[in-house]
Amino acid sequence: MLEIIGLGCRLPGKVMNHNQFWEILQGADSTISEPPPGRWDTEDFLGVSGEPGKAVTARAGWLENCDCFDASYFQLSPKEAA
Repeated sequence: MLEIIGLGCRLPGKVMNHNQFWEILQGADSTISEPPPGRWDTEDFLGVSGEPGKAVTARAGWLENCDCFDASYFQLSPKEAA
């Protein structure tokens, strides 16, 4: 017998629970978008394919409130968390 005790979701596109996630999977919606304002400077990070340290697209599945991540709880240094 399988018993689910709890379930947590932190997914892009403001998906806050498994029901919203299932709706995205069933529909034609996408959680892929341009970066939120202030998240990163696309001029610094965008490049051509194969260019070391560069991304080839700015579109991604962006999480909300990532600036609230509690690095100390996971014993990460500020540099690692950034």
